[in-house]
Amino acid sequence: MAPELVFLGVLVSMAVLFLLTLHQQRKEHENLTALALRLGLELKVETKAMGLQAVRINGWREGRRVEVWGFTTGSGKSRRRWVAAGAHPRECGSLTFRFDPQGLGTSLAEFFGAKEIQVGDRRFDEAWFIRTNRPDIFGATLVPELREKMLELRDAGLKGAYRLENGRVMYVEEGTFASARAVAHLEMVVPVLLLLTDVVEYCVRR
Repeated sequence: MAPELVFLGVLVSMAVLFLLTLHQQRKEHENLTALALRLGLELKVETKAMGLQAVRINGWREGRRVEVWGFTTGSGKSRRRWVAAGAHPRECGSLTFRFDPQGLGTSLAEFFGAKEIQVGDRRFDEAWFIRTNRPDIFGATLVPELREKMLELRDAGLKGAYRLENGRVMYVEEGTFASARAVAHLEMVVPVLLLLTDVVEYCVRR
């Protein structure tokens, strides 16, 4: 094949990829704008190179700062995109926790020494692999109302993980804001994140 045709093919491929990226970005912007309005939060847009944008929303609900954002991990063929929502407790001290859906990954983690706690609720314990540095108190703070809401969301398709990280209670699942389903999941999970901030604040005071 002539070098000119190879070069032209590369240019066309790059142009198509760029246009697809812009289309997805517009869809993400639309979905996040609607979500910000529904949650009463503020949309933040950061313009990057070539007109691409990074969009996130944040604001306050029930006296806690709430955020919704996206991020990527890996690169090339192993690149993965994630969406997340977070709520900041008023204080979190040195407490750590994470809830991972029970499965092969958690079985391997347990095999290699990860210690889970059980709360004595069979359905909940079968659904979640819970780790914390305060096993003496953390499980007791997961009241029935909170456990039931977390199970309802799991049954509704929210298969991501919860964790306390960088001073905020987070829910993370794989996906993009171009997906209406992923955006709906983040809207549904915000009330549970706020309940988990209550748990964090209670544990810190004990």
